[in-house]
Amino acid sequence: MIKNILNFIIIFNILFFGFYISVYAQEPGIMQIPNSVDEAKTMGEGILPQVPDILKSIWADTYGILKNIFNVLKNIWNQYLNPQVNQYVAPVIQKEKPQLKNSFNQEAKEMGQSIKTDMPGVIQTISNAIKGLGK
Repeated sequence: MIKNILNFIIIFNILFFGFYISVYAQEPGIMQIPNSVDEAKTMGEGILPQVPDILKSIWADTYGILKNIFNVLKNIWNQYLNPQVNQYVAPVIQKEKPQLKNSFNQEAKEMGQSIKTDMPGVIQTISNAIKGLGK
């Protein structure tokens, strides 16, 4: 069921954006092929100031759509997937928690020791690189 919903959302978005672009591109007076370099330059100078406004309007439309898609996916997650994940994953996490905590503490100690032993070499390498830039 979720697969069908996601497929519908993806297909709808592809069709909507394609329709939006094709309608916008077919409006009269938006684009004409220049006959010379001077006409192309004039056209570019006329179009360039409009680009930020065009991008702003496209972003505003897209942002609203993406926000709605995100909300739908968040609701699907909260209603259907999250309870399933919690049902199966939470007991495993509780069971493995002490082992994970010990492993995490051991990794933290190893990283701290690594930083203490490797840091002087790193600082020396950076110092040599900076001295090399001054030459």
